[in-house]
Amino acid sequence: MRKARSAGLARCVRNSPLGIHTNFLELGVDSLQMTRVLNRLREIFALDIPLRWLFEEQTIGQLAQRIKGELTRLLENESPKNSVV
Repeated sequence: MRKARSAGLARCVRNSPLGIHTNFLELGVDSLQMTRVLNRLREIFALDIPLRWLFEEQTIGQLAQRIKGELTRLLENESPKNSVV
């Protein structure tokens, strides 16, 4: 999951590999690049990711944890609770 995000961000931001601890805001990312990143992440994960996440979670690793947490929460909400067979 992190590799997919890293590759997607690299294509949108700098066209070079980024580490999971790279702060992409410190790279000088502009609003157009942030929009591209956001759209790419939404496409990859089929998840409605708010723009504010990219400002709150400024590294790939932090963003990965946020997305993983949201996907986990959504999956848990879709799972049947205590189903009787």
